[in-house]
Amino acid sequence: MNPAMPLRSVALVLVLILLALALGAADTAGAFSGDTEVRNIAKKLQCPVCQGTSVADSQSPVAEGMRESIREKLAEGATEQEILDFFVARYNAGVLRDPPANGWFSAIYWVPALVLVAGLSLILLTVRRRRGEAQLTTADGPPLDMNDEELDRYRRRLREEVEDSEL
Repeated sequence: MNPAMPLRSVALVLVLILLALALGAADTAGAFSGDTEVRNIAKKLQCPVCQGTSVADSQSPVAEGMRESIREKLAEGATEQEILDFFVARYNAGVLRDPPANGWFSAIYWVPALVLVAGLSLILLTVRRRRGEAQLTTADGPPLDMNDEELDRYRRRLREEVEDSEL
């Protein structure tokens, strides 16, 4: 038996494996290169089944059907906007990954800003209110809402405290 024979067999097996991998990669690349327009449109659509996943990235049967519909519409000569409009008519505007800024979908844009403004306003009101309370009870003078009798008691108590502190 020739010692080079097993080495040739191993080399042949490795070549066959590499060839199979190359053909598989070429087949996958060919599928995506022919479907780049399908993929670009599918990236703009939200999968109705998979939360947070585009139709291009989803493996669900619904997404596969949507990609097939995109292929068919492109073969019929439909434009990207016509295809997107078709899916909006079928599923509503929520199927778009970037929904339009009108109607209820505009809430995506203005609600966070509204919450931020409301929160900042609440903080500002609280700070002003606390500052006002602090100014009413400072040692610079009596509280502003005292009548004459309470003011006299306040002055007497203040004099007593000053006299006690001098001793």
